[in-house]
Amino acid sequence: MKKQYAVIDILKCICSLLVVAIHTAPLMDISADANFFVVQVVARLAVPFFFIISGYFVFTHINMTKSWSDPDNLAYIKTYLKRICRLYVLWTLLYLPLTVRDILQEGVSIAVILRYIRDFFLNGSYYHLWYLPGLVFAVPFVYYMLLRYGKRTTFFTVVILYVFGFFYNIFSPFLSDHLWIEWYGTLFKTTRNGLFLGSLFIFLGAVLAHCEELMDKKTCLLAGVVSFTAMVGEVYVWKGLGYMHDLASMYLCLAPTVFFLFQYILQTEVPYRPLYKSLRGMSTFIYVSHIFFVVLFNMLVPQWNALYIYIGVILSCGLCSYGIVRLSYRYPKLKVLY
Repeated sequence: MKKQYAVIDILKCICSLLVVAIHTAPLMDISADANFFVVQVVARLAVPFFFIISGYFVFTHINMTKSWSDPDNLAYIKTYLKRICRLYVLWTLLYLPLTVRDILQEGVSIAVILRYIRDFFLNGSYYHLWYLPGLVFAVPFVYYMLLRYGKRTTFFTVVILYVFGFFYNIFSPFLSDHLWIEWYGTLFKTTRNGLFLGSLFIFLGAVLAHCEELMDKKTCLLAGVVSFTAMVGEVYVWKGLGYMHDLASMYLCLAPTVFFLFQYILQTEVPYRPLYKSLRGMSTFIYVSHIFFVVLFNMLVPQWNALYIYIGVILSCGLCSYGIVRLSYRYPKLKVLY
């Protein structure tokens, strides 16, 4: 199993670097078209992969033959959620200086404070941290649906939610005059959250965790490549129609692409090395901490082009994450950081 997990550890690290790319636009100063492809196409695979990996590992510990109220199942879910909540609260506190800076720049008001409280619970206390509250909602939601109503009902539920999320994510900036769009945006801001995006990929990970036999490896690769090609076409269709914007990330072809490629990855074996275990923690640390490094480099070397900023961020953030993970073997309390 370590060979199987080694590829997942590598994948998580690659995905964390893609998330950094989303927030630094590394090729913008070289080619806007190339940067668009990297950021709006390739990098949009990263968080869905994070979700499906989390769903896969969480549900390998769940006995699907028992009820949702089974004490052993609930004990594991509670332990998992407690760890994610602890990670989220800690990084919320660490980002408070940047949060305060942003609030002061915008101007302190009741509306701004209420918006921050809303975002803390729904959209992330700092904009890139939304994945953590997304997990906190999506994991128990899918767990309850699967064990209470079964695979078929859960499948249709999460697909319907994703399709709704897709329409809002892609089209809402151009439909702001519709009352329900304005109402939803005021209350919830986005559908890029655990309910509309995360639940589908957590479900897919859960299904694969208990799949008796995966699809043939070559078939998975072919289906994944075809799905990704279709996703590329979809993105450029939305771009050509004028619907592509910075926050667009929920594509119809995204789910099959991730589903098939993840099955291929599960069946890919590489020789296991101790470094891969470090990569697992490093990827999480890079994800949660990289905005600090982005802000730091933009302050210290604002004259650098975007590619240099990206390289500087991933090198410094990578070295820091490696040091934290290695030190945590000696000082286990540091594991709270990732």
